Amino acid sequence: PPNDCDSCAAWNKPRAPFRVWGNTYFVGMQGLSSILITSPAGHVLIDGGLPQSAPLIAANIEKLGFKVEDVRLILNSHTHYDHAGGIAALQRASGAQVAASPAAKLALEGGGPKNDDPQFGFGFAHNHYAAVKNVRALKDGETLHLGNIAITAHFTPRPTSTMCRRACA
Repeated sequence: PPNDCDSCAAWNKPRAPFRVWGNTYFVGMQGLSSILITSPAGHVLIDGGLPQSAPLIAANIEKLGFKVEDVRLILNSHTHYDHAGGIAALQRASGAQVAASPAAKLALEGGGPKNDDPQFGFGFAHNHYAAVKNVRALKDGETLHLGNIAITAHFTPRPTSTMCRRACA
């Protein structure tokens, strides 16, 4: 089901996909980014927007002439509903492997942030999304390879944690 937040409709407005550089494309919406990195061996998708963003992301991938079924790996910048909400649907549509840090794996498989995330306090109704199945846990510094694509995982503090430390300190 779609997430109905105050900003969700504005964030989820369609936007034409475009090439960022080389084999990297923006396939997100007006207010939420989603990035596709392509290779002959398959594609990597970073972020899935809101739950209701998945069909728009899939359509943008197709508009560029690529197939959702060729997405082999899905990664997530962080596990809040506005970046992870569409991942389960995109995983089902593509059959892709989802990979994340051990903490993000727990949040993705649980369908929302855990109690160590400041947004957890907003409650389940505000934060939930479809649980993602079979998430692969990565190690900090691990490099993932797909054809000629190499992506190295660098674990960082959650964005809201960093902002709160700056704003609340």
